[in-house]
Amino acid sequence: IGAGPGGMFFCHALETYRRDLLEKGDDVALANLPKVTCFDRASGPGGVWHVESRSTIPSDAEPKLCSRRTSVYEAFWTNGPKEAIEFFDYTYDEHFGGHSLPVYMPRWAILEYLSGRVTKNCPDFFDKYMKFNTSVESVTFVDAEEKFEVVTKDASSGECIKEYYDKCIWAAGMNGGPKIPVSMFEMFREGGFSGRLIHSSETFDFLDDMKDKTILLIGGSYSGEDLALTAIKCGAKKVCISSRNKNVISWTTAWPHHKVTVLEQQLPVRVTEGGRCIQLADAESAVSEDYVPGEDVQTELYDVDTVIFCTGYLPNVSMLSEELQQAVRKNESPL
Repeated sequence: IGAGPGGMFFCHALETYRRDLLEKGDDVALANLPKVTCFDRASGPGGVWHVESRSTIPSDAEPKLCSRRTSVYEAFWTNGPKEAIEFFDYTYDEHFGGHSLPVYMPRWAILEYLSGRVTKNCPDFFDKYMKFNTSVESVTFVDAEEKFEVVTKDASSGECIKEYYDKCIWAAGMNGGPKIPVSMFEMFREGGFSGRLIHSSETFDFLDDMKDKTILLIGGSYSGEDLALTAIKCGAKKVCISSRNKNVISWTTAWPHHKVTVLEQQLPVRVTEGGRCIQLADAESAVSEDYVPGEDVQTELYDVDTVIFCTGYLPNVSMLSEELQQAVRKNESPL
């Protein structure tokens, strides 16, 4: 389940082993290899590295369930050096032709590199192993059969198919959906915020989202820092970053063109002036999972065009039976 790096590289390892057996002429071992099918609801490989289309959070949406699928944002750059993730059997020089590369790689280059590795010796890799545009609706282990009952749904036709498998591998990770603080989301909705309200994973057309706009980023970790810098490159008029505690953004003492204002330990508490003004107050809690603002207004922001939640992701294992969910959460999965 999942055609991101986990699913891709499991199938790649199997395909590599299959080729080795072919070269050795080991027909018995070849006959015993498993038949693997990898399902993903996206239209292509890459998991969170794969970006599809624009989406705005509907005004009546549940904040935890507002996206059909999860990905990093279009303009994402890695926050770890490329040297730490280079493959021993497929180098950057081999894939990128020896061209010089930045220490921190953009999203599209990482996805291209991941795909290049698995298709190098198997051009039909994705046709052979993957079923895209197919969501896994339910997974249950049937004790009597000692098999996994898996129900999948074709996104194009809506057809549901029930099949049985000997093994089931959870390769979808734990970034199952955008994490948005419910109380804050409701505050923006009920206050009639007049701008655009999105999660960082939904910044698909970054130039259109940022150019000549006033942006409020909520969340002061790596994605908040990355999006602030990218927004400046794309011509944003002004960027404000709201953070409930001292975090990554606190490490930066100077921002390009003086366009970034860091509102450290301040959180939005209400929307006024017919949706035009966002009031922020001191954050009372710096460690809890919920976002708890104080009462005294410290800052007022006017005419914000877009609010972007840079607040991370939540796991989504809802398609698994309760028994299997518990196993995944405990990291003791029999899958």
